Amino acid sequence: MDIHKLKETDHDRYLKEYYEWCRWVPDHDWWEWVQEGFAEDCKPLGIRVDEIQFDSNHGWTATFKGRVNVAEWMKSQKLDEKWYPLYLAFEWDSSYVMVSPTHRNGLDLTWYDALPNVPPIGVFSDMPEQDWEDMLETMMHEFDPDTELRDYLADLCSDLASRLEQAYEDETSEERFIEHCEANEVTFEEDEDEIQT
Repeated sequence: MDIHKLKETDHDRYLKEYYEWCRWVPDHDWWEWVQEGFAEDCKPLGIRVDEIQFDSNHGWTATFKGRVNVAEWMKSQKLDEKWYPLYLAFEWDSSYVMVSPTHRNGLDLTWYDALPNVPPIGVFSDMPEQDWEDMLETMMHEFDPDTELRDYLADLCSDLASRLEQAYEDETSEERFIEHCEANEVTFEEDEDEIQT
């Protein structure tokens, strides 16, 4: 009998077969398309995703390895409008942040910038250099870009974890099991527990 007949006539055995199937699937790198979609969504944010890591043993968590272009990220969040001098300085300096996963599913951020070396630029080009430096320093303390970026990336990682969980549930759903049985013409003997293909 086919999978539909089994589900209808012997639901307990149907569930047994389904749970047994779940032990062996997914049998491919199912997360790759999630990583690809996540990376594409991050590009307009100035964030490059090189690799993702995840854990489902104690609830779904995820992190990633990559790089953040600070000015592009600020612009994507309209932070360039509120902190315009800082934005100009980060853009001029091509400042970036390397993102690395930690062993506890956190993120380690390493900043690469040289703001003290950035001269007054743009509409601030006529400003005395000391006043320019003082303004940037004050804004750095008020804005706290490291904390702002860290919180933002944490939210991104939560979203990534949700995507991975949903993708895994789709891969191991009863609907997918039934599709597998139909596509492979799996049948079941009425008096045996083994799958016949």
